[in-house]
Amino acid sequence: MRSYAAKCAWHKGRRGLKGQFMGRLSELGGLLHEEHFRIVVWLGDLKNHPFVTPIPQGGGQSLQEERQGLRHLLEGLDAFSQHDAFEEETLFPLIAEQCLPRTVNYLHREHAKINTTVAKLRSLVVSRLQRRGDATVCAQIMQAANDFYRELFDHLAREEDLIIQRLRSLLDPETDSRLVCEHFARPLFALRAVG
Repeated sequence: MRSYAAKCAWHKGRRGLKGQFMGRLSELGGLLHEEHFRIVVWLGDLKNHPFVTPIPQGGGQSLQEERQGLRHLLEGLDAFSQHDAFEEETLFPLIAEQCLPRTVNYLHREHAKINTTVAKLRSLVVSRLQRRGDATVCAQIMQAANDFYRELFDHLAREEDLIIQRLRSLLDPETDSRLVCEHFARPLFALRAVG
């Protein structure tokens, strides 16, 4: 794992690599936009991958494959929680203080709702990994995963419009750059593909 300073230097070196769209974003906006993209890709995997089957059958996934998929889901939930914590603890308070308290309050309520779904999904997955549960638990996991997908996909689109696209005007360049380095002090949302 790279050091905090190395991560900051690496990101700052990428400034020249931004495309036309990314060039309109602040440094932090570009980083969070990229992270949102990774989340959307992971959500696509979540939506299209059957993490659970009631009873592994000849043509279905094996118990080992199911457990691997469920562990991947837990890794993704952990990574999302880290992303969410940065926004809640660092970015949102600063923006609320600056000029957007209503927007931040709205996004905070969305985060709370999503985090409730995450907690439910995590509990169901842990239960399934401990081999407690039957077809009902499988159905509950899939329903909670679908709820999470829907809630988070909609939320990310709103967050992009309301915050990410506007960070250049909301934060001065020094604060923006400092937040990039603070963000690199946390683990990044970097997930491998399912399957």
